[in-house]
Amino acid sequence: MTAPATQELVGVITTRRSAVVAAEFEARVARILVTSGQRVHTGDPLVQLDDSQLRQRVEAARHAEDAAHAKMLSQGALVANTKRRLSIEQRLYARGAQAREAVTTARYELSSNGAAAAAARAEYQAASASRVELEQQLAKAILVAPMDGVVTVIKVKEGEIARSGTKIARVFDPQDLRVQFELPRTLRGELAIGSSVDVLVDNAVLPAPVVEISADLEPPLQFAIATADLVDDGRSAIARVGAEVRVRLAVSAQPVATAPVTVAAPVAASAPVAVAASAPVTASAPVAASAPVTAPVAASVPVAASASAPVTASAAAAASAPVTASVPVAAPAAPSPAAPY
Repeated sequence: MTAPATQELVGVITTRRSAVVAAEFEARVARILVTSGQRVHTGDPLVQLDDSQLRQRVEAARHAEDAAHAKMLSQGALVANTKRRLSIEQRLYARGAQAREAVTTARYELSSNGAAAAAARAEYQAASASRVELEQQLAKAILVAPMDGVVTVIKVKEGEIARSGTKIARVFDPQDLRVQFELPRTLRGELAIGSSVDVLVDNAVLPAPVVEISADLEPPLQFAIATADLVDDGRSAIARVGAEVRVRLAVSAQPVATAPVTVAAPVAASAPVAVAASAPVTASAPVAASAPVTAPVAASVPVAASASAPVTASAAAAASAPVTASVPVAAPAAPSPAAPY
């Protein structure tokens, strides 16, 4: 006998192209504008995040930028004044009308004011970058579809807090469907790139050539992930992205182990007895075997009789199956010749 030549595994319909929609900032999910399985186009709104706190941060960032800008201008004006003063001190010193210490002091003040102006300029640049980043986040308070496709795997609910980077939903391109399924380690050798599997969707069987098999086994279950493309023969439209399906693949026929059958056979025994007609005869021949008997076994059966009637008995037993019971044998008072016991 051989085992069935097919094996069914669990798979999920997916596509070659997909995109993840994630939150750009931490906020409460205000509204979910689509449902799973809905077709969308690039730019269609999917989820709206609560942006009330973000608007406050944007407003604060604008004020901080304005203050940093004013400080930068003030430090810049101070540097300009210090430069003019140093120029005057240097001319006066050249004419002998000013001491050298005045020039040294002016140079020190210019260096100090220049460092302060550089710090103010860096502060302004940082405040400006922060304001731009917050405004960009504010523009993404409404998450939109990055491509034409079908929305699936909506992972949030209204009222939940979505942290920055949280995956909100995924958009699949339904034009290029494929199936991904887990391939146990024991079946890894049964599948190769280019092999064909059957995908069972509803009552249809869709062919799908294998295009990718992961090299690493996923812990802790020790299985690989295989990917197969659904053949676009007009029937693949019934497959829905995200649907769970059955994947059937051909496997090598494996012999099925069969248990040995033990047939019990009757035990035949003959015991010819020669005895005087008037002599009572009693015989007890318990026979027990714990292992299969495959060859005739001759047993000598002692028979107790009167002194004037010697008796001889022989038993031949042949069996092809184990004997597990004791067989008591008793000769009748007036046995007939060659009576079985």
